[in-house]
Amino acid sequence: MSSLLKRMTTMTRRCCRRTSHFAETVRALKELKPEILVECLTSDFLGDLEGVASLANSGLDVYAHNIETVRSLQRVVRDPRAGGQYYQQDKDMSWLISSLHQIYSRRYLLRRSALELFMVDRSNFFFDFRRAKQILKRTQLMERWANWEISNFEYLMELNTLAGRSYNDITQYPVFPWIIPDYQSKVLNLDDPSTYRDLSKGRGSFLESR
Repeated sequence: MSSLLKRMTTMTRRCCRRTSHFAETVRALKELKPEILVECLTSDFLGDLEGVASLANSGLDVYAHNIETVRSLQRVVRDPRAGGQYYQQDKDMSWLISSLHQIYSRRYLLRRSALELFMVDRSNFFFDFRRAKQILKRTQLMERWANWEISNFEYLMELNTLAGRSYNDITQYPVFPWIIPDYQSKVLNLDDPSTYRDLSKGRGSFLESR
């Protein structure tokens, strides 16, 4: 067990009728080392709801009944955090494709940036993905483009991807800025400024009628 996770358990429903020492132990652990995660798997103390409330408000991180169950029902009958695997956040998680029942696109903080997975065993997982602004900052996309580390095409394609555009959706196909207004000449002089559109003006302003 991790040194940052301390678990206290009772063996049976009648094993312990007093909750005060549980609550006092939790408080002592938190005072000794606030970053410690404290998990209590206890009985219902013979229906002593005041005792249950006292322990619940003691500062512990996970509070669950000490019901033993199979792994597939863990999330249904117990707090899903009441197991060592929950705290192994540095490890990747994987599932068999056959265990996946449904996937739904979800909103998180009013943004459609999340997915919710529903598994065959009735467990579910919610994932919120990094938003475009965070990705731009993390990847330093603009800085790399400004420093000639990536081409214009690569930069624009990255922006299209972050905006949700894809070659696989004709209604959200990648777009590129209209830069060259001359479609008549057989040869373009790329060194001539007049070859390029004046980006300070809107596209419609180049029409003779305007």
